[in-house]
Amino acid sequence: LETWGTEYRFKTEFLTVGTLENGVLKGDLIVKGSGDPLFVWEEAIAVGNKLNELGIKEVTGKLIIVDNFAMNFKSDPQTSGQLLQLAFKSSRWTPLIRQQYRTLPSNTPKPEITIQGRVAVTDNVPDTAKTLFTHQSLTMAELLKQMNIYSNNVMSEMIAESVGGAAVVSQMAAKAAKLDTQEVQLINGSGLGVENRISPRASVGMLMAIEEKLANNPLSVADLFPMGGRDKIGTVQWRNLPDGVAVKTGTLAQVSALAGVIPTKERGLVWFSIINHGPNIDRFRVEQDRLLQRLANHWNLTPVVSPVKATQPIKLGDPKRNSHTES
Repeated sequence: LETWGTEYRFKTEFLTVGTLENGVLKGDLIVKGSGDPLFVWEEAIAVGNKLNELGIKEVTGKLIIVDNFAMNFKSDPQTSGQLLQLAFKSSRWTPLIRQQYRTLPSNTPKPEITIQGRVAVTDNVPDTAKTLFTHQSLTMAELLKQMNIYSNNVMSEMIAESVGGAAVVSQMAAKAAKLDTQEVQLINGSGLGVENRISPRASVGMLMAIEEKLANNPLSVADLFPMGGRDKIGTVQWRNLPDGVAVKTGTLAQVSALAGVIPTKERGLVWFSIINHGPNIDRFRVEQDRLLQRLANHWNLTPVVSPVKATQPIKLGDPKRNSHTES
């Protein structure tokens, strides 16, 4: 949020070196990524359909991957390129791809593009390349909400890398939370590993800093994190949280943590952080939920109604995010 803001979108550029004749692109198809952390099957299908709309049915050359392109949370660009190639050819779809396709609107076409060459990874786009179109990711706010709902470590790592890595993130977070850097110690962007240490005060401070950052924005913390009563998926699917309480979970083999905010009538926003250590993670979660239910009843919880439609399902594979001109 500090670097990109809520409306930022990662751009993936699709270019070509070659000529198009009768549906055949005589040359290479180039994909230039910029770190979109949620480029998944649905997005690839939309891109394939856009290429079909442009008249491309076959590519005689290679599929070339440039810069930071990842698909389906695979950080290896070679693997991501192979997945993209598979997504472009619906006659070769696996059951999983067909399953994801069924989540798209019923009139969505199925792309069919044959790429004769191999997947190649290079550092630069050729000077002679021409842009076909640009694919835009979901907004940063939508990406962060998906990342936090599912506690997706790959997305978290990719977004952290986009701003400079773990060291930069920890410094920025400590500064925003007005705390000493010793209270935010990170070795990676995902939080995996016991060497990642964030004090309870820092976790609360960071959430409060996010709310402050969004002071002039229609969004709030509740629009970027899973919320009890609204989100029935991801890390809160089996939780018994009070309706309207926004949270972030944190789990390792011997640790269960929960931080968030309770909107109350008597005390305003009550920020909290809980850390339990020991082997019985399921028991810790039950007790955490019971504590929050008691606090919510004690302070008369009043769920905040967001003025924006952030609570609506995100639209993966939306063809409107493929454009000839960058917006």
